[in-house]
Amino acid sequence: MSKAKRNKSSKKKLGQFLTPRKLTKKIVDTHDIKIDDKILEPSFGNGSFLFPIIEKLLAIYDCDRATALDHIFDKNIYGVEIDEKVYREFFHTVKEKYNYTPSKHNLILSDYFDVEFDVEFDHILGNPPFGGVFDKDKEDNLDKKYGKRLGNKIKKETYCFFTVSCVEKLKSEGEMSFICSDTFLSINTMSGLRNFLLEEGDVEINPLSYFSEETNYGMVVFKLKKQESEFIKINNNKVEKEKIRLFPNLSFTDNIEYLKYFNDTLIGDLFVCSSGMTVGKNEFFIREIIDNKIAENYDFTFFNDPISLEKELSKARLNKISERKKKEILEKERVNATKRNIKVNKKIKPEIISLPHPDYCYYNKSSKGQIYSKPTHVIFWKDEGDAVITYKKNGNWYLHGVGGKKFFKKEGFTWSLISDKIKIRFLESGYILDSGAPIGVPKEGTDRKENFFIIGWLHTKLATNIMKKVINHTKNIQSKDMEKMPYPHWVSQEQKAIVIKMVDEQINKMKNGENLESRFSEDLERIFSF
Repeated sequence: MSKAKRNKSSKKKLGQFLTPRKLTKKIVDTHDIKIDDKILEPSFGNGSFLFPIIEKLLAIYDCDRATALDHIFDKNIYGVEIDEKVYREFFHTVKEKYNYTPSKHNLILSDYFDVEFDVEFDHILGNPPFGGVFDKDKEDNLDKKYGKRLGNKIKKETYCFFTVSCVEKLKSEGEMSFICSDTFLSINTMSGLRNFLLEEGDVEINPLSYFSEETNYGMVVFKLKKQESEFIKINNNKVEKEKIRLFPNLSFTDNIEYLKYFNDTLIGDLFVCSSGMTVGKNEFFIREIIDNKIAENYDFTFFNDPISLEKELSKARLNKISERKKKEILEKERVNATKRNIKVNKKIKPEIISLPHPDYCYYNKSSKGQIYSKPTHVIFWKDEGDAVITYKKNGNWYLHGVGGKKFFKKEGFTWSLISDKIKIRFLESGYILDSGAPIGVPKEGTDRKENFFIIGWLHTKLATNIMKKVINHTKNIQSKDMEKMPYPHWVSQEQKAIVIKMVDEQINKMKNGENLESRFSEDLERIFSF
């Protein structure tokens, strides 16, 4: 691996994305920094924020530069950096830039969460890590400390913990500006953080057209002033907080015109939505259907696998296991205990199998198709998936569970998890579910014909706009996002019956090889318009 790739990988693990200096100066300039203010940068990196802050303070000090720098480093600026190399580089730059080495300072080489400051701050600025990987025990400890505020669950994510901690370190009327991923504006798992921020102060959100080639995330500048406010400012538009709270996921959006669609029932009141499973090694178990046949390249044998700590560590998250679990494993290793495992054997020559076959079930993968798609893959599912489930149980930590199992083989609607629009399809019974194509299943008491009505609704451009502009504007459409979509209460019962008939007929046509009709989509757009 090249040095550049190693550095990039290390940064990603720490959640580090260094900030362009031009951008940080612009953000610092929005803060009214005074001579006695205390300013924190909780992950100061190469000083992207600190240097503009120092320059701004130097401009207001009425003394020689050396005296001013002494006061700035001793009294004004505070910071933490976890990466020793970057930390040293910052002080090297200070020496080069100012011909100065601070004798006293409050810039600490450490994990931010291991540092306690005995002051409150007038300003907090930064680009805190996001998407980084915590040690599991540390993550659990931080979750206990920051994981719940105002009765809301705060997501286990580096950025969330940084945000909560820093807001609570602000003085009354203190200001905080963070650069962060735009995912926090709408995704369901961030609703607890959004509610916390609404209660804590005056919130302002502005998107960044470009941040850095180091990340593909959409980015925003988030600013909070710790004072009471009835409004939130998004893209320079003022929105009443009470209106934000009317959205089911507390989405930070200025698209208030969509609020009228949320005055009644949600899809989640009639359907339960669920993701599927991650197999871990699709090559072993998933087969493409060609001319109603598949080529089977593998067979499987079960065996008793000796348990060892070394094996379990190699599969554990971050190669770490709790001390309690370690003791259990070591005891099993001591008595030569085993677990049931599976061996995958490649056939010398593929076996051609005609479908249907009792050992295989249709597998619901993501598809570009809309309304209906014929099955394209099967999964080896002999003995209710014994081979797949055994393989998963003994795989890496993130593969152990069988997501969506209770919804396997049920009829419902499905969609592509990763997409810039809702790609909705009818799913017949009998399918095993892939994680890339979630499912919506009618709740007990919900007429199965509601499947067709909801498929018609979700096929419209209006539905996609609501999903992407309010519920979750990223390309990821989770099952909980779908449950928060409005049920079309504005459509009359007569029109509803027409939609159900239209969708049912279109599905049957597509089963017989016909294409999706353009008139079909046009009629749906007309019926579901508000």
